[in-house]
Amino acid sequence: QGLLELRLAIHIDPEFGNARNELAILLSNTRRHEEAEAAFQEAEPHHGGHAHHWFSRGNNYLALGRYDQARVAFERTIALSKDGAHVLAMERLAATFVKLGRKGDAMRLGQKVFHLVGRDPTERWEKLLDVWDDHRS
Repeated sequence: QGLLELRLAIHIDPEFGNARNELAILLSNTRRHEEAEAAFQEAEPHHGGHAHHWFSRGNNYLALGRYDQARVAFERTIALSKDGAHVLAMERLAATFVKLGRKGDAMRLGQKVFHLVGRDPTERWEKLLDVWDDHRS
């Protein structure tokens, strides 16, 4: 029902960026990740200036195993956040750095997150990359 209503909203107002972004998020949340990425691409001209767009898209990239694209999305999330400290994006970015073999970048960002919230994302990087918690341990 949500997909139908969002598509109807976009049909009525093609410039309604939030509806486009929410459609992409809904597709991602229902694990239709390739469709979600296409929807994120369509939403980007309308909603790409919002941190939420990039954070959700970064999570979708993680689900697709596209770690370099996830890195870019999380970096944009942080840059677009009000205070430059979007902790969830910082945690996912640090985990993505570990996955990409960029240990130094991961450690530096992990220390910054630790100073903000008292936890080091590099210690649980695999869990942070498992957006759907499919590999519970």
